Amino acid sequence: MTIIEISIASLLFTVIAYGMVSAASMGIRAEQSMSRTVVETRALHDACAALEEEIGYANLAAVVHEVDEQGFSTLTFQVPVVTDLGVAWGAYDKRLGKTETERAQADWHLKYVPEVVPNTGGQRCLVRYIETEANELKLREVLIDRISTAAGQPGFVADDTGSLWVLTVRLPADENDVNQEAVIHVRTRN
Repeated sequence: MTIIEISIASLLFTVIAYGMVSAASMGIRAEQSMSRTVVETRALHDACAALEEEIGYANLAAVVHEVDEQGFSTLTFQVPVVTDLGVAWGAYDKRLGKTETERAQADWHLKYVPEVVPNTGGQRCLVRYIETEANELKLREVLIDRISTAAGQPGFVADDTGSLWVLTVRLPADENDVNQEAVIHVRTRN
């Protein structure tokens, strides 16, 4: 082999190796993107199911719906709970204790808040709180770690039309500029 043949073979090998590394890298990025989308879709589904269940049983007379300057909604409400004294309005969660008496708390309330995540430049997450009647925090659960903050498309919006609530949860646009959005129509039972 001459030096020219060796040079050409080396160049071809380098080009082929670079192509293989690039293809593998693109495959890894595509898999990571798909995994992130699946996780976000699952979180969106789970959060919507929890919202639908809880707001469906909410005490309509006591729902507090606040909207901030960017259009994000915050909902504070109570659901029926069974206590030692009978049925009352309050909050329920299995993580509050080991017994039903500890899990069902009269006069407490649930709160869904699009909370600003520190050190993210304004990114928000959807959080579910359980607070006492004195607004003491007892449980904080991040339902969705990233919701939309795009102008005109807040990540959590609630519209009250009497006994029907229309809840919209939006995720930020992905790398293809596609938003995931769930719109839930919940007819309250109380």
